Amino acid sequence: MGGPRSLGIQLLIIACKAMYLNAKREEIQSVQLLEAYKYYV
Repeated sequence: MGGPRSLGIQLLIIACKAMYLNAKREEIQSVQLLEAYKYYV
């Protein structure tokens, strides 16, 4: 296990997960904004 190569792969996986979670969070926020907008209109 170990070694610089597997560490790089782990970092890549973490970065992908972070980007995915961030995208999901933004998606949820935009849905909430749409819901709020509907109430105001």
